[in-house]
Amino acid sequence: MRYFFISDVHGNYEKMVAALEARHFDKEKDTLVSVGDPFDRGPKSREVLEYIMSCPNRILLWGNHDRRLYLLVYRMDFYNYYDYQNGIMETFKSLAGDEYNGGIDYCLEALQKDKLLTKYFNECCYAIEFKDLIATHAWLPYIVSNYKFGMPEAEWEYSIDPQWRDYNPKRWYEYLWCNSLGAAIKGAFPEKKLLIGHFHAWRFRERFEDKNMIDKDKNIIDSSTFVLDDKLIAIDGCASYDKGGQVNVYIYQSADEPIKYPVYQK
Repeated sequence: MRYFFISDVHGNYEKMVAALEARHFDKEKDTLVSVGDPFDRGPKSREVLEYIMSCPNRILLWGNHDRRLYLLVYRMDFYNYYDYQNGIMETFKSLAGDEYNGGIDYCLEALQKDKLLTKYFNECCYAIEFKDLIATHAWLPYIVSNYKFGMPEAEWEYSIDPQWRDYNPKRWYEYLWCNSLGAAIKGAFPEKKLLIGHFHAWRFRERFEDKNMIDKDKNIIDSSTFVLDDKLIAIDGCASYDKGGQVNVYIYQSADEPIKYPVYQK
């Protein structure tokens, strides 16, 4: 079985389809793995949702954006400034369609009744594990081994929590938002290769390969998949950038199905 990993599509439907077609993705034979954040920022969250859910073989991982959307729609969380900054209204407009124009209450009611969106959320997990590869949105749960009160974060020492497979969803949530580059710099890697989205691939490239990339225009930076030794695969291609942004596709082959974590939901 071939597994096609994508992440952080952010409503950029055309870029996603073009990237998958370029890598000869076969809906009927291959498995699509979404490593979170299909929604927000871009204008076509509905089209992205419908495409992903039309794939008979699919694995869905929570991203911070889709988990946040779940909490806003079903748990009626209060809106924060970063919800608007992250493009939540664009997502509502795309997913709710005409109901969006009736106001936020009508919009939320429509999304709560949206069977496809509900099915999407019900299938999401936080991480998957193969024999030599683990995939999650931002990073695996880690622990700070040397923390003392008042110690600057730059001095913290990270390591992967050996009990991460037993984490419940509430404990997982904070790791959907964590600083992936900071964890990489600290060397908090699992025993297997780790595949992530969430944090722009070009930022890893700037840190580990090209120190001058940070000064480059966003239109010419290299947003392709970044691979660090046998440790890390970062696939967030900044799809929302007008120029230079893309949806990256990473193909992995395995005869075995992955384990999904947590083993229970919600």
